[in-house]
Amino acid sequence: MALLEQLLSLLTLGTLILAAYGVGRPVVRALKVTEQDVLTATVWSLAIGLVIWGTGLGVLGLVGGLNRPLIVAASLAAAFWGLGEAVRAWLDAYGPAKKVAGEAELFDDDVAIRSAPPEWLRRGVLILAMVAAAGSLVGALAPPTAGDAMCYHLELPKRFFDAGGLTYLPYHDNSTFPLLVEMWYLWAMALDGPVAAQLVHWAVGILFALAVVVLARPILPRRWAALAGAIVLLTPGVTNQMTAPMNDVALALFTTLWLAAWWRAVVGEEGRGWLVLAGVAAGG
Repeated sequence: MALLEQLLSLLTLGTLILAAYGVGRPVVRALKVTEQDVLTATVWSLAIGLVIWGTGLGVLGLVGGLNRPLIVAASLAAAFWGLGEAVRAWLDAYGPAKKVAGEAELFDDDVAIRSAPPEWLRRGVLILAMVAAAGSLVGALAPPTAGDAMCYHLELPKRFFDAGGLTYLPYHDNSTFPLLVEMWYLWAMALDGPVAAQLVHWAVGILFALAVVVLARPILPRRWAALAGAIVLLTPGVTNQMTAPMNDVALALFTTLWLAAWWRAVVGEEGRGWLVLAGVAAGG
C-alpha cells in the first residue's frame, strides 16, 4: 500500500512538471532567447512555469477560489498541453527533418577538446551525482518530518487549502513570509498529499543543478559546465534540503537563473528578452 502511495506521489510530481512546462514554454518561446539550446529552454520553461503557477494559485487564494476540482482540472489540462509542448520541442530539435539543435559556443572545437575534463573524472562525478540524487529521492519519498515543514512550509498551505483561500492568521508570523514555494506545496497537496509536496522540492534541486549548467555554459566548455551541475548534487547542504519541503533550494535556483539571465543580457549582449527572464527570476 505504501509503495502504491509513493508511485501516486511520483505520478503527481510528473503531472506538476508537465503542467509547469506547459505554461512556461510558450512564454520562453515568445521571448526568442533560448531556441538554439534545448537544455536552457527546458530549464527556463520549467522555472517560468513554476512562477506562473505559484502566482496564479496565490491570486486564486486571494479571491477564495482554492478548491480541489478546479486545481485538478487546470493541472491536468496544463499537463496534457505540456506533453504536447515537449513533443513539439523534441521534434524541433531532433526530428527527422531537423539537425540536432546546437548552442552558441565561445570556444572552438580544438580548444574545447584540449580543455575537457579527464573522462574518468567526468564519469566518476556524474555517477556519484546520480547516486546522490537517487539517495535524496528515497528520503523525499518518506513522510515529511522536518520541523520548519511542520510549522509552516506545509502547515500554511494546508490551512489555506482547507479555508479555500489565503486567510488572515494573526498569530502565525510565518504567514507574512514570501510564499511562492508554499503555493507549489499547496498545488501538490491538492492533487495528492505531503509526500508529493516534498518531492516538489527534490525536483527543484534537480532543476537547480541544471540551472548551474545553464549559468556555466556561456563561459565554460560544455563538459566542464555539466561537471559543475553534477557537483551541485554532491553538496551535502543541497541533497539534505532536497529530502524535505523547505524553500532554500528554490531560492538557490532563482538566484542562479537571475545571474545566468543577467550575464546573457549585460555581458553577452544577447537581447532584451534575457532582461525579462532576469526580472522574473529575481521576483521568484
